[in-house]
Amino acid sequence: MLEVETGSTSVSTASRAAAKYAHALDHRLRLAEAGSLRGKPVKLPPGLKKGPPSGGPDLSTLVLTPADLGGTATVANQGYEPPGEPSLSEYTEDMAPAGTFAHLSQDINWYPNANDATVLSRFEGVATAYAFASGLLTGGLLGQFTQVDVSAAGDDAYGGTITIAQQGQATVYLGVISLSAGKAADVILVDREAQIQSSDLVTLAQAAANRLDAGLSG
Repeated sequence: MLEVETGSTSVSTASRAAAKYAHALDHRLRLAEAGSLRGKPVKLPPGLKKGPPSGGPDLSTLVLTPADLGGTATVANQGYEPPGEPSLSEYTEDMAPAGTFAHLSQDINWYPNANDATVLSRFEGVATAYAFASGLLTGGLLGQFTQVDVSAAGDDAYGGTITIAQQGQATVYLGVISLSAGKAADVILVDREAQIQSSDLVTLAQAAANRLDAGLSG
């Protein structure tokens, strides 16, 4: 599979450049397949190491704490992970139990600019919901997605629930929330074997937004 990405101030310029470079890339592939390609591998820059973003906040201050969840909560795992492009820093946290939820997973990324954070937080939230509802992460078991209005929390909050019925087993209920503030993108996934009400997700989104905003304000 070959892929070319271009950027420009206009769609037409970017499209022409993409077509040009795609043609060149295809030509090089055909040379390689014929054993006629000559050249040296491109030296890639070293990947980013895990840790706080340069010039940014400690992302551990942006995640939810057990006290935010209004019940018994235990942090099972937390820490920085090697970020994937274009993220500059990534921090993850898992809780089990997590207040009224059986599990909670939170993923915070720090991006080069606020636009990246806004776009990619929403993309990750929607993609996570789709992956569960379409059966991509459940062995083909389809789920029913219901969007929940969590916009009152601010921070471009988006959320929804997924109900996954399993034959002969307990139904699994999941909730997905995404938020963004400044250069930070925040995606949260929760689950339990009892129905997740809209009010549960609204409360969780508000707690996450409060924690995110407090951490960014220092």
